[in-house]
Amino acid sequence: MRWGRGSIPQGSVSGTYAEYCICSPDQIFPVPAKLGWVEAASLGVPYFTAVRALFTKGGIAESDSVLIHGASGGVGLACLQLLAGRASRVFGTAGSKAGMDLVLRNGAEACFNHNDEKHFEEIKRASGGIDLVVEMLANVNLNGDITMLAQGARIVVVGSRGRTSFSPRDLMSGEHTLIGLRVTQSSSEERASYAKLIEEGIEQGQIRPPVRAEFALEDAYRAHRELMENPSAGSMALLLSK
Repeated sequence: MRWGRGSIPQGSVSGTYAEYCICSPDQIFPVPAKLGWVEAASLGVPYFTAVRALFTKGGIAESDSVLIHGASGGVGLACLQLLAGRASRVFGTAGSKAGMDLVLRNGAEACFNHNDEKHFEEIKRASGGIDLVVEMLANVNLNGDITMLAQGARIVVVGSRGRTSFSPRDLMSGEHTLIGLRVTQSSSEERASYAKLIEEGIEQGQIRPPVRAEFALEDAYRAHRELMENPSAGSMALLLSK
């Protein structure tokens, strides 16, 4: 496999909002020759999280019907690209037409508007029951997720912004599994295996991070504001001054 010059950190010891940072050797990965620097920088947290959600925690099988709940964000789009050829059916949700179009372009069979209260019913009807949910906003969606699961399904919680409540009996009735995920809990061996899988996807043309905006490092506050106001539609990058 050919590599471009340089490397990209996936995490660091000292923080990465700086021109220089301290990383351990297992936090550094070469830049794939097929990607530019900004695209390569967009692989880190979203794609490593997606691999952990689908494979390590979700135990994806080819026969599975999968829902990416919040599929137009960085992790969601990474999940869609990684799922190509690895699941029976793939569905996504987004909150805008632009986001829904992006989800469909990245491999989802169908996309549903998660601002529509009826989208849980629509997904259950379209899928016949979901085997694996990757959930980006559990405090809002968890109760609805449980209503559309197939027997023995799994929900992997990637994100949540508050508390929620549900009846454990709803999990018991279908013998469902609720799984929490934190990518920083990955071992060095796991990160190395994630990098290899991602590299293979890049070489095969399956993986290419969609980049929606670039900001100078000194404008990081603008990037944060944009992220909070418009949390979907690809990755954003901070650029160091030349």
